[in-house]
Amino acid sequence: MLLRGANSYSLSIPKLECILLRQTCLCGAPRAKPVAPDLRPSGATSRSKAGAFIHGQRPWLSAAGGKRGNREMMLGDYQKDMERCARCSLCKFIPLEQIKGFDFMNVCPSIGRYNFHAYSGGGRLNMALAMLKGRIDFTDKLLDIVYQCQTCGGCDISCKYSRDMEVLEPIYQFRIKCVEHGQVLPANMLLIQGLRQDDNMVQKPKAERGKWAEGLAVKDITKEKAAIYYHAGCNYSFDQKLWKVTRAAVTILSKAGVDIGIAGKDENCCG
Repeated sequence: MLLRGANSYSLSIPKLECILLRQTCLCGAPRAKPVAPDLRPSGATSRSKAGAFIHGQRPWLSAAGGKRGNREMMLGDYQKDMERCARCSLCKFIPLEQIKGFDFMNVCPSIGRYNFHAYSGGGRLNMALAMLKGRIDFTDKLLDIVYQCQTCGGCDISCKYSRDMEVLEPIYQFRIKCVEHGQVLPANMLLIQGLRQDDNMVQKPKAERGKWAEGLAVKDITKEKAAIYYHAGCNYSFDQKLWKVTRAAVTILSKAGVDIGIAGKDENCCG
């Protein structure tokens, strides 16, 4: 990644936590409110133990989703849409008039895999409405259903063939509600921990990020100005098999007379 006019290294780069907002009714007894988890690799073993580590620490948690006019949309704004769900199951299949056979009629990957209504778009709307009205609480099974959704939007398209209602947006907001309450996947918590501690998602020490450039005559943009900033990225910084690519790129640009600089160990993760 090349950035022109990089007079100083002051880039603000979004973190992987944002992905949680767009990623992947069987409910047990309500459980206690989440607590901060043990984030060591041998720590959180279930989704319920992921806890409230990120709860309240990011302003975008309560300000994401669609918009109505200039106002941000929340789960409650889609209550009428969720109440209008007739459980017709159209969200499970491609538009009926397009079905040519059994093999390719499913539009939803998770309903195709689990074949239970809760894993469909309509099933998730039913659970979101129950959560909104305080009828259910977070359980490991509920979170499994929430995060098994690929948010591909197939259910939304099929539903809109016959009804004027939102399906995908409430599902987004349902996931946001889970994140707001610290109910996330342990695997994602490990990535977030790595981003916060070492500013990368490959579980490597930040101090080793600039090793790929050892021996190269290239500027450190955190100490001196350069016309072009070269951003190597996490994989190319830590995977030694890829170092030859970044080293060759910097070498070629330098020989071509390009005033180039890198951030080395102070480089941020790009996402």
